Amino acid sequence: MQSVEFEEKQTAKGMILIVQSILILITTTILTVVVIIPYLSRGRLNSSALGVAGLALGAGVLVWLLFRYMTLRTIITSDYIAVQYKPFQFSPVKIKCSDIESYEVRTYEPLMEYGGWGLRYSLINGKAYNISGNIGLQLYLQNGKKILIGTEQPEAIERVMQKVLGF
Repeated sequence: MQSVEFEEKQTAKGMILIVQSILILITTTILTVVVIIPYLSRGRLNSSALGVAGLALGAGVLVWLLFRYMTLRTIITSDYIAVQYKPFQFSPVKIKCSDIESYEVRTYEPLMEYGGWGLRYSLINGKAYNISGNIGLQLYLQNGKKILIGTEQPEAIERVMQKVLGF
């Protein structure tokens, strides 16, 4: 079993969590109002309208909980880098260190380069795993693919990558 050289667990926080919460609240409210208003305008509110409104509210709460408890976990050993974006990935994606051609810890623009935060893919910039912030470990693989993993510990991840990869 490989010893873990680096482990980081990130959660959504700050402005990103606030914006997500507001968007979910607005969407849920609109869905509920769109369902209930037509029934109220006719002077009657039946159980199916209330049921649909309840489902919309319940879905909104579930989506909020999903975003509230999502985490990005990064583990680095001497053999691989594992990254898992819970609850969207059930098992971590493992990148063999022998497949890494080069890397850099860099500042990036989540919206411009990847279209935001989360599990992202860009034709130009490759795959991104980020939950907040704008600093990440950019991996350049031998097969030409690029993977960016967001981090809140850039200095620590740089030290570990130098130790593990030797460059």
